[in-house]
Amino acid sequence: METGGRFPSSSFMTIWLCFILQAALPVAAHAEAFHWMRTYSGAANRGDQGHGMAVAADGSVFVTGATHVAGQSHNLLLLKYSPGGSLLWMKTNNGAANGGDRGVDVAVAADGSVYVAGHTYVTGLSHDLLLRKYK
Repeated sequence: METGGRFPSSSFMTIWLCFILQAALPVAAHAEAFHWMRTYSGAANRGDQGHGMAVAADGSVFVTGATHVAGQSHNLLLLKYSPGGSLLWMKTNNGAANGGDRGVDVAVAADGSVYVAGHTYVTGLSHDLLLRKYK
């Protein structure tokens, strides 16, 4: 996966997913071994970011961050992966002001609800706290 100590892609999302998946699914061998690795590139194919992750009781992995959407700046992003690494679904949220929305942390409750904390841009007021619940 690595070449000369560097990842083949300069994408922040690729590097972040490598890091969090290695932490979430440790391997007894050496640091270069992975069970799986995934990258995410949104429709605009630029500037996608991972900021937080959580693992559910069933082994599903949730990643939150931001995805760039043309004409909307960044939108909050929530991805759900199966324990085997397949993308199960993707949710986005574009705030009312079309700018700078992102998830920073994610948690999974015992009932399976998923909570994302982050911020949303409000026209003329900078950013406000955002908390979203997904079921």
